[in-house]
Amino acid sequence: MQLNEALSLLVTQHDEIETLLVDISAATSPAIRTQALSELADKLTLHLAIEQEILYPAADPLISGDVRAEVAAEHQEIKRVLADLIWLEHEDQRFARKLVSLQNLLQWHEAWQEAELFERVARGLPAPRLEALGHEVSGWLDRSQFAFAA
Repeated sequence: MQLNEALSLLVTQHDEIETLLVDISAATSPAIRTQALSELADKLTLHLAIEQEILYPAADPLISGDVRAEVAAEHQEIKRVLADLIWLEHEDQRFARKLVSLQNLLQWHEAWQEAELFERVARGLPAPRLEALGHEVSGWLDRSQFAFAA
């Protein structure tokens, strides 16, 4: 099944966020690590906002209340760990553990979305709603100063 524009953009964002996490892990220079972490914070924050404000409301009839509550809690935890990373010094022993924690959270998050949620949305929403969803996501990205690859 072909993903529509909105879902394809979200998958692209997942890939870019994953690449930034790898860059942060591999960085030996504090300046490079700081730059990658700053970019991650900007892009991940935008990505989570798009999911919360556009994707999840559109998918609301397709997921249970328990799943909605779990996803909201997951977003909160992702934001908490990201905030911890931003405030920790790179030399702090907790930095590496927090980075691994964020990677694990995002890995599960992305896997569930791409394997289950996006499939439900692609099959469960009418074509005009999917097209409108694509325009909404594109509009948010166009208005953002934090560019994702298209």
